Amino acid sequence: MKHWCILILLVTVGCIEPYPTPDRNSNTNTLVVDGFLNATENVIRLRLSRTVDLSSSDTVNPESKAQVYIEEKSGPKHLLNEINVGLYERFINIDLTKNYRIEINTKGKKYLSDFIEVLQSPSIDSLSWRPTEDGLLILVSTHDTQNNFFLWNHIETWEYTAAFQSGYNIDNGSFTYRMQNEDIPHCWKNIPSTEILIGTTNRLNQNIISETMITKIPLRSEKLLVKYSILVNQLAISSKAYDYWQQLKKNTESLGTLFDPQPSQVIGNVYNEDGEEVLGYFYATTVTQKRLTLALDDLPRSHRYIGDFGLCEEDTVLLADLPKFEPKTYNLVVGVYNLFGSLIGFKYSTHDCTDCILQGGTKT
Repeated sequence: MKHWCILILLVTVGCIEPYPTPDRNSNTNTLVVDGFLNATENVIRLRLSRTVDLSSSDTVNPESKAQVYIEEKSGPKHLLNEINVGLYERFINIDLTKNYRIEINTKGKKYLSDFIEVLQSPSIDSLSWRPTEDGLLILVSTHDTQNNFFLWNHIETWEYTAAFQSGYNIDNGSFTYRMQNEDIPHCWKNIPSTEILIGTTNRLNQNIISETMITKIPLRSEKLLVKYSILVNQLAISSKAYDYWQQLKKNTESLGTLFDPQPSQVIGNVYNEDGEEVLGYFYATTVTQKRLTLALDDLPRSHRYIGDFGLCEEDTVLLADLPKFEPKTYNLVVGVYNLFGSLIGFKYSTHDCTDCILQGGTKT
């Protein structure tokens, strides 16, 4: 039996090969291109950046002051405007029958994309949800008679509340009722997707995408506290674009174990005339959308989130002590009355427990 154990150990160890760490002092300065021609909004948006070294503390290195053009095949060429550092944009009248490419001139070098056709995205058949033991699945279904490859992105929006609702303002020991526009316990968060979401019907008998998962909301998530909404964008993409996004997804989301695919070069459709390496892709399509909204009452009881406000507690301050109250630390919550109905003080709590904006949300 010992001999068999030794053999198994040798086989297992033999499968592991050392991976050399990239040179941390290398001069990484590769241009990264993310270009999208939105034929529904008649706008081209392109983001330019440079790769950063592993030892750098920077996470984003935008490429500014470049000359960026959108060119119609056998047609005009339009200059994009830099609306933010590294972000270029222009509104144009897009002809769905024409092919387009981008041209980038920066730091004395010229970069071009392939000419690509403008695809037309089908409508989303349904956007649904399904409870599971550990969460809630958001699912998309669609079909297309012309195209086999799809890309999705989304924006999640949800309403949440602070632990306690502060109904009063306080200034110099005096209190006033909060006006409706001074409401601080109700907020919303708006979070765009970061995962690469792609799908294909290329190996199926029919061009039908049936209940593909867009996202998963875990149990006891703040997203399901009051009301939740998700807006899903659907884009038809080419087979080459699908291969690009699939390779990028493998390199960025599926690494970390022995059984994951190893890092490999991601080949896009943007190139340098001198053969310099470029990362990125330019694609063009119409966009279709669908929104799903869920309220607390729509969910089964097992999936309704009851707010857990952690260490939030209330205490009491008497009217006579209000001049000594610290409004920079605490907010008044509700009034405290005696047996005769007279106001004698207030319940109060910290700003973190009464002002939802401090939890990273917005009033919009």
